[in-house]
Amino acid sequence: MLALLIYSFESGVLLQVPVSSIPVERVDIERISLRPGEIIANLVNSGATDVEIAQLQVNDAIWGGTVSPSNVIPRLGKATLSVQYPWIELEPVKISVITSNGIKFEGEIAVAILTPEFSLQLLYVFVLIGIYIGLLPVFLGLGWYPILKSLSARWYDFFLSFTVGLLVLLGVDSIKEALMMSAEAPAGFNVTLLVVFGLLASFISLMTIGGSAISSKSGVARRGLALAYLISLGIGLHNLGEGLAVGAAYAVGEIALGAFLIIGFMTHNTTEGIAIVSPLSSEKTSLKHILAVGLIAGAPTIPGALLGGFSFSNLWASLFLAIGAGAIFQVVFEVLRYMADSRGVLSIFGDLRVFLGLTLGMLAMYSTSLLVTA
Repeated sequence: MLALLIYSFESGVLLQVPVSSIPVERVDIERISLRPGEIIANLVNSGATDVEIAQLQVNDAIWGGTVSPSNVIPRLGKATLSVQYPWIELEPVKISVITSNGIKFEGEIAVAILTPEFSLQLLYVFVLIGIYIGLLPVFLGLGWYPILKSLSARWYDFFLSFTVGLLVLLGVDSIKEALMMSAEAPAGFNVTLLVVFGLLASFISLMTIGGSAISSKSGVARRGLALAYLISLGIGLHNLGEGLAVGAAYAVGEIALGAFLIIGFMTHNTTEGIAIVSPLSSEKTSLKHILAVGLIAGAPTIPGALLGGFSFSNLWASLFLAIGAGAIFQVVFEVLRYMADSRGVLSIFGDLRVFLGLTLGMLAMYSTSLLVTA
């Protein structure tokens, strides 16, 4: 029966409508690399059927080139386009591929610069980028721990709610970036659904882990430490995606590693360190735990920048940002549950200190994000 229905729709017998002989085609140009006198583009067939590349254009002029392993790309298959072309540094480059059915697909580099290839010097540069935008700012934020520890206990809920405000906007920012990158990913992989899956899977998984680690039967010190580790994990996953994006943008010349950008990221990500140590301010915490949560939160920008610079993928960047967002929202849930244990959820939002903490936390994350121009 199913086979009969499929045949009826495909042939047009059931609806008595003509069936188009031209299949729906879509070719995504995933990444364009520039070498001296050569342009290399990665092609992905995101359409419903095989597609044949019949013609190439560079800056709207017909140009010769090769498509390997074959100019016929199977559905969800990949191919590499190589064109010998004397591109000019700092000028835009537009690549167009035309299928055998006459459909054109385009990709563009706004500013042409030589694509970095792996070397010890560039390895050093991308490691420095990761340290500057992630590791160092997080540890600067952790430096607030002695100050928070010296404050009276009545400020504890204020800084926990400040943490919630920071994390809520960080989670929303992660989802926004994940959706933006999913729109740039090959359509055939349906990356938007992958973003939703990563978000929910991360949230539910950490609910299981976090629920046992931060149960009401645990001591205050243990619960605060577990919260700090969960916060650092969520921030670390977010920073991995952020490192991917910054590394990729730097590699293709869309950002300059200038002083203003570094200062912007340092200021923005320093607030993440404050969020991590807020749950630790009520009890004494050993230095090894402080170092561990800082590394978990800040170090992922280093592999992120390396992967983004040498082999960026919108699909993987979207997934990691979505996983980070799910982890962040799970931490928000745990922090609110932790605060509400003794007096109920509704009562904490009636507390002026909690209201001020939430508001200032969101304002701090928003205002520092304006300094990041990447």
